[in-house]
Amino acid sequence: MATNISFGDYSPPEPPKGAIDVLIGVFFDGTLNNKNNTQEKLNNSEHFKKKGVEKKEDSSYYNDWSNVARLWKYYDSPLKTYVEGIGTEDREKDATMGFAFGTGSTGIRGKVRKGCENIVDLIIKEKNKVSATRVSTLTLDVYGFSRGAAAARNFVHEVNKAKYKAILEATGSGEYTSFQNTDSDGFVTQRDEFPRRGHLGLKLEENGIEVDNVRVRFLGIFDTVSSYSKNFSAFPNFNDVEELSLNDIGSASNVVHYVAENEHRENFSLTNTHVGIQKTFPGVHSDIGGSYNDGVETIEEIETSWTSRNNLNPLIERLINEGWYKREQLEITGGNLYWALKGTRNLKKSYSYIPLHFMGESSKNKQVNINTDKLESFYDMSTDTLLERVKAKLRTYVFGSGKQYLLSNDLSSEERNDLFELRNKYLHWSARREGIGMDPNSDRKRIYY
Repeated sequence: MATNISFGDYSPPEPPKGAIDVLIGVFFDGTLNNKNNTQEKLNNSEHFKKKGVEKKEDSSYYNDWSNVARLWKYYDSPLKTYVEGIGTEDREKDATMGFAFGTGSTGIRGKVRKGCENIVDLIIKEKNKVSATRVSTLTLDVYGFSRGAAAARNFVHEVNKAKYKAILEATGSGEYTSFQNTDSDGFVTQRDEFPRRGHLGLKLEENGIEVDNVRVRFLGIFDTVSSYSKNFSAFPNFNDVEELSLNDIGSASNVVHYVAENEHRENFSLTNTHVGIQKTFPGVHSDIGGSYNDGVETIEEIETSWTSRNNLNPLIERLINEGWYKREQLEITGGNLYWALKGTRNLKKSYSYIPLHFMGESSKNKQVNINTDKLESFYDMSTDTLLERVKAKLRTYVFGSGKQYLLSNDLSSEERNDLFELRNKYLHWSARREGIGMDPNSDRKRIYY
């Protein structure tokens, strides 16, 4: 687990004559999260009717804004770039290779490359405004959720890469074998060597831009899930720490990682951070990173049994005893050779505002220009007395010396009742048997890397 390491604040010296300092916010959204597609649906636009209307569940058009998009909105600096979530493109259909495997042009590496290219575009515009000859210090504030958090971590590695030789790859076989140079992502190139700072350095060089220093000031991420399968395996190993250099984030001056206590889907293993601050919140993946809508959550197959309906009874009692469901919200469907446990609840999305507020506050504490007043006003929960009590309890844990908010004997009766009400009315139950990739781990415990 991460330790509470405190990094010193750093202010770059005044840039030399003819040079400028540039500050950019970089926001990597999560799998099937895309604020622009969400807006297309809200507008019932022609793009939505052509590209998004046919797929109503697990679609970037139907998700709400994530906490990354919400932070982007209130990042109060003129230069910022939003990179739409893995598996999505603006005003296009969602891409299977991206959201299923995290690869391709809409995958993790594709989004990192796009983020680098967007940064260079912003630098060009800023440099031309003042007729600067070069950039003295490029400061980056980086955010991400889900696979977007994996992209954010890989991005920190990318912009600190050393220069490297092109990779020689063979094509064909036998007498028809030929060789070609590729970059580290497998793209064919005429280059023999690549500059430092990875794809960012390459694009800077191609545009004749000199940057003396690159600094990641803040890395703020929600529930890192990489689920990356470069070779499209049906049974992939989702420990992508080495493959994506997810732990190479020590160059970031400040690291804050908020993770989900109750997520336990088999394709949603968590990659911990081992530097900076990591805090665990009640809830599942998108309770922490945002993107749920208010409304009825119906799970047709929380669990199934092919032998006896009685096999479902222990899970029913557990879900009730732990506060997730009331008895009348659960029913067993099916019969003869197949039974399923169905759950139906009406849930609110506003719990996700708590980690949002805290990330904004953590950012501001490190001089990041998040307008927390406007953020907390727009995503307001002050009239919800339960959430205000929960927020106060979590604040002592996130910013002080308080304990994690766990269901335990240490809780007072009020705290226990609050947690039960929170689970029943706000927190989602993400694991299910229907659909693809939503199955729970066999012991209903999350895997950590």
